[in-house]
Amino acid sequence: MKTKQTYTLLISGGMSITKEDLMRGVSPVYVHDIRKFGDFLINEINFNPENVSFIQSHLAPLYTGDYVFDQTKSFFERVNEDRQVRDVVIVYVGHGGRGFFSLSGPDLSYQEWAPLI
Repeated sequence: MKTKQTYTLLISGGMSITKEDLMRGVSPVYVHDIRKFGDFLINEINFNPENVSFIQSHLAPLYTGDYVFDQTKSFFERVNEDRQVRDVVIVYVGHGGRGFFSLSGPDLSYQEWAPLI
């Protein structure tokens, strides 16, 4: 794997959190875990920081629309524009079940998510 050409999508699951909590800087532990992993990829494995994207589902209350879905779609549009891409790594940290991610807000099924890739 050529790490400089690899795109990485890091998704943190989350708990339900209010806008007020977000404004005060409260965030779920998953955010810390996924950020730490992203730092590892960039600093230790030499991934290009411009190709490492974070989706923090606990931020969804600050946005309209389907935040995780929209961010995932945007990520893969960017990947598909880059003709040098060889690999894509996707990491999800959080709760889920058979066939779905548990996010802040509505759960996202693998069937809903897969067409974006």
